[in-house]
Amino acid sequence: MEKRGFWQRYGLVLVLGIVAVLMVAIKIRYSKVEWVVENENATVILTPTEIPKPTERVLQNMDYPLWQELPYKGEGFVIDRYINESTVVVIPKGLDKKIVEKEVWNWFEENNVATEEMKISWE
Repeated sequence: MEKRGFWQRYGLVLVLGIVAVLMVAIKIRYSKVEWVVENENATVILTPTEIPKPTERVLQNMDYPLWQELPYKGEGFVIDRYINESTVVVIPKGLDKKIVEKEVWNWFEENNVATEEMKISWE
């Protein structure tokens, strides 16, 4: 077996011991220092440096209010996606467009987005 020297065996232990002794000395040195507070009842007013910008999800909820509900599958139709802020794509599946349109508007009303701006695009 190879014989290791004193520093190879105990070097790390000695360095950690010296660091621990220094930390204890600093703790003892500053433990009796009294910190002076000029005004304990002072109110600190923090002013934000930057106003947070809305996240992408907040913008999507404002511009595309039903995006989390899509794709929506109703009886005889599927609402697939938005093509712009106020137009959804509806794919009829065997029902008349007038019946499907009435069902889509009922869905809009249930979700409180039935406005004059909402439009339906057929695919």
